[in-house]
Amino acid sequence: DMFIDQCFIRKLRAKRELVESLLIEDHCEPKPGWRDCTDPTAVAFHPFKKIEEHQACWRSAGGKDRPVALAAVAPAAVSRAASPSPTTSIEVAPPAADHGGDEGSVFCDTKKGVDYQTPSILYGMEGVASAEACARRCHDDHRCGVWTWKRTNVCFLKRLATGSKPSERAYSDVISGMACRLLGDNEEESRRAVDDSGEVTTTTPSPSPVEPAPGGPTSLYCWSLMIPGSFEEDLLSWQYEYGAGIFGCDEAAVYSNRSILLSRNLKTGVVNIDLTCRRAGVFDTAMNADIFRVVWDRVISDGRYEHFAWTVKVDADTIFFPGRLKVVVAGYQERDSGMYLNNCDLGLQGPIEVLSRRAVRKWYKGADHCYLHFYAACGGPCAWGEDKFLDKCMQHLGIKRVDDWSVLSETACDEQPAPCGTPKVAFHPFKSIQSYFTCYEYADTYGSGPGAKPALPEELEGETWQEMMKSLEERERREKRLESVLVAGG
Repeated sequence: DMFIDQCFIRKLRAKRELVESLLIEDHCEPKPGWRDCTDPTAVAFHPFKKIEEHQACWRSAGGKDRPVALAAVAPAAVSRAASPSPTTSIEVAPPAADHGGDEGSVFCDTKKGVDYQTPSILYGMEGVASAEACARRCHDDHRCGVWTWKRTNVCFLKRLATGSKPSERAYSDVISGMACRLLGDNEEESRRAVDDSGEVTTTTPSPSPVEPAPGGPTSLYCWSLMIPGSFEEDLLSWQYEYGAGIFGCDEAAVYSNRSILLSRNLKTGVVNIDLTCRRAGVFDTAMNADIFRVVWDRVISDGRYEHFAWTVKVDADTIFFPGRLKVVVAGYQERDSGMYLNNCDLGLQGPIEVLSRRAVRKWYKGADHCYLHFYAACGGPCAWGEDKFLDKCMQHLGIKRVDDWSVLSETACDEQPAPCGTPKVAFHPFKSIQSYFTCYEYADTYGSGPGAKPALPEELEGETWQEMMKSLEERERREKRLESVLVAGG
């Protein structure tokens, strides 16, 4: 489903409409009681894996009992179900010479225990359960000439120059094959060419790149990813109302895996992925690289970043001053390789990531190559968060890495951001509105001078940051108790 979704919006440029009544299912956080199937606007409900549950939902939704009409099944479909094709499992596939590329087959020149190698890899995919599924992926992508399936359910698709043959390497855990297409099987074949490096070119002219916005070399496109129902929802709503954080950029967007109205004029863009992830490593790092690759897909497909000189990803709990960042990026000039700002001497930290326009293009184009490269280097998926993957990938792709310690004050970078008195661009983390507001106000008022920490305001003189936060939290609790008493008293 994700592949089809991304194919439509990224490659085919189809318009996507959100029609929530099409499906009510457990992955989309439905309302309580949805399994009663009584919503008259819903087209479909999912999942119901037991016959009695399926029938109960069917009846509740207004369906009528009827016997299963086996005669309605097409004879060809019945015969295929009754007698399995010899190509349903690569384990029992005949030798390569017997595969002539008959219509409907996806197996050609298939070899077990052999890795077909070519100069150019398209991309790799996890979760591909069989060699047949991998072969079909290759068959359906006109750029693919060779495929290799690994028993860990990883499928690699590779380019192959016209008239060339892949080299072979013995590898016991893989099965490889060639794309199986008849002449004229794909209209695109007649319009594509493969250069010496294995890159695919096409005679169809590419659209001209979008010119940067009149804002010039410091214009900012900023975005955040939000977990529904979390503290991030309140923080981003507050930032929007006050024009703070990403909403001080030239343009901003918020993404989530649900369509949520954060304010009257602010609705989240939807990414179709589960936003929960495991944590690992000595620093209890969130293994969220795959999540953010999907979000970057949406950012790229939306195309708005093309109108601005810099794209900035900001975590919701990061206090961020776009005006300060504009001063910083004014000192840099875009280069052919693209560039990004490394914000910590320990490596790029995810609370704020600043990429030039060309860096975004190059990173996105090479992300799949990075995945394959580091998958091999780590002997499987690397135990990295999205920030480390992004940092490593952009260096691997030759994107210029510029160290700039004025961008972020962050606990994970061995700094104490509170009380936010330095002139840095961003401070992290602040997960409640009260702590966020306090730090924001202090930084906005006292953080514009030199790097030395300014004196506390007169009314807070003598209090440490921890004492100040404790008193603010206590005041907030008193206000809530007073509010509850007033409500109870009418």
